Amino acid sequence: MSVLVDLTTPISGDVPDSTPRRILQELPSATLEVVHVGQDGLLAIPYLWVRGVSGRDFEEALTSDPRIRDTERLDDGDQGTFYKVEWEVDSPLIDCVLHTDGIILAANGDGNAWSLKVWFESNELASRFQSCCHEESVPIEIRELASVTDLMSETNSHITHEQVEAITLAYERGYFEEPRGTTQSELAAELGISTTAFGRRLRRGVRNHLEYTLLDSPG
Repeated sequence: MSVLVDLTTPISGDVPDSTPRRILQELPSATLEVVHVGQDGLLAIPYLWVRGVSGRDFEEALTSDPRIRDTERLDDGDQGTFYKVEWEVDSPLIDCVLHTDGIILAANGDGNAWSLKVWFESNELASRFQSCCHEESVPIEIRELASVTDLMSETNSHITHEQVEAITLAYERGYFEEPRGTTQSELAAELGISTTAFGRRLRRGVRNHLEYTLLDSPG
């Protein structure tokens, strides 16, 4: 059973040091909203909105951190400043996510804490993640632990059985990994439908699911 874990971890107190923690300690008025995390070898590549501080202050904070390999400002607007960052991961929390095959669906940080929503393929992996955090002395508070099936059912059937089937198959075959473990054509062939039809199911299913888990859920 796939599981969505909604958690928080403080940035102050008895918390292992890491780049995300140091940045928010240095810039306590900042809020960071990570909208996507890519990967290139050992580097994590977060794309994030930065609010509450100037772009110059944020860029100076990153420049002073040896774990940040590159920073690119992509956009400025009413929503804040949008960045692409290349980060040599030094966070025990993120290491625990990676070691248990979790997928970060959302991450938000401010002067008090980081909040994350992480998707695990099974209850066992979610439990292993929590054990890893305990072993690494990473304090976490679980705000919600729910099966993805239950969350999907709460969307008033906006996600169809066919869309769930497409998302599940894509996940199991490694379509969301980098590099991808399969193609849409191969997945479509398994279901006996065209590549175009599969792509449409996958996009609509992911969109409908994320609209609930990221936009409508509490916190």
